Amino acid sequence: MSLGQRHLSCAATIGLFFLAGSTATYAQSTCTTVFFGRDLPFGFSPLSCSQAAVVGTMNSVAQETSQVAIGSVDLVLQNRRDELYYSTAHAYSMAPLGYASDPVVSKAPITPTPVPPPQAAIAPAVWLQPVGDWQRVNLITATGDFSHGTDSGGVQAGLDGTITNIIGADAVVMGIVGGYTDSRASYANPGSAARISGPGIGVYGTYVKSGFSADFVTKWDFFDLKYSFVDQSGFYGPPGGAPFSPSIRLTNFTVAANVQYRFDLTKSAFFEPTAGFSYVDTRYDGNQTIPVPRFSGCTGFSPTPSTCSFGLQDGYSVRVQGGARFGTEWINNGVTFIPSLTALAYSDVKITGNATQNLVPASLAGPPLITPTDEGKVRGQVRVAMDIQIGNGFSMCPEAEVRFGNDLFAGGLRLNLRKQW
Repeated sequence: MSLGQRHLSCAATIGLFFLAGSTATYAQSTCTTVFFGRDLPFGFSPLSCSQAAVVGTMNSVAQETSQVAIGSVDLVLQNRRDELYYSTAHAYSMAPLGYASDPVVSKAPITPTPVPPPQAAIAPAVWLQPVGDWQRVNLITATGDFSHGTDSGGVQAGLDGTITNIIGADAVVMGIVGGYTDSRASYANPGSAARISGPGIGVYGTYVKSGFSADFVTKWDFFDLKYSFVDQSGFYGPPGGAPFSPSIRLTNFTVAANVQYRFDLTKSAFFEPTAGFSYVDTRYDGNQTIPVPRFSGCTGFSPTPSTCSFGLQDGYSVRVQGGARFGTEWINNGVTFIPSLTALAYSDVKITGNATQNLVPASLAGPPLITPTDEGKVRGQVRVAMDIQIGNGFSMCPEAEVRFGNDLFAGGLRLNLRKQW
């Protein structure tokens, strides 16, 4: 991309996110509650073990679904930074992405002078990105087995535009992303499952000047949560009878930001430290009543049908991360290849909204069952990407990632397809 007059393009987007079903299986859960001062199997209530597993982990599952979508936009911004870097770091002496090129000078015989850069044109771009992700979490405590697996997959799409020469040789990219997300979770307790689906829309951007860059993503996801659990005890009907399948709406609001600084190790290799944070806020619509056929343990002893509250709580998580990206570049037959490896450490330093109440009358129950959380756990993430600049503005970038540590093992695949004008 050449430098010259500032240019800007407006943005609009559409997207789609789809999913194949979960295949994870786990052992029977063993959680407990307090009833008449005694510890009894949590299965005493039909909304018990299987319900507690879904409630206690739902914020985490919903928020990680949004994190996966944010990670897709991060790859888009990473690819665009690679395209812009040599346009801003070596604006008048190096051709864009020309790691090994020589200074561009005129052919005057006496005193060579740099050729002024050509006038920049409007540079909009569109992109499309298929995504697949899976996650397995082992959460076993004295009160229960809250282990669960989540499988997701889909596509996001967006359009962005670039402004250059705001303060010297720099660039700003702004864009809009939208999509539809579908993610499914399965739990250790038989009959426990959850599905999160719904549309989302957001904005993103990055600022690049020489080796420095800073980017952000803001997104709203409007999800429909469907969950199911089975009365394993038979207290409300035949053991292992038809599952309860309520539906609740929730909204995730996500803000993420990162800063990087790129150092050239050689003409064809670079090192890029990075640090950032993300904030995901989950809000439920408040309608969490569940019909139960008879003898409700949550409203008292009654032979008639009644309702129970599912117990989901609004909450948020704050994640911090830091690490570095290593990469190189070469050109072969006019095609530019930029492989890179990113290694990060991250931790959810603050999590709220994970308390699950015992599902028996308040006068008989003990303190709330507090499900385990990921707060304070330090985990790792490794991403391997290959940005391929094909020519004529077309590029593609496959990326694979692994997340691990502290009861977590997860991975994902992405393929970013981009056309830049």
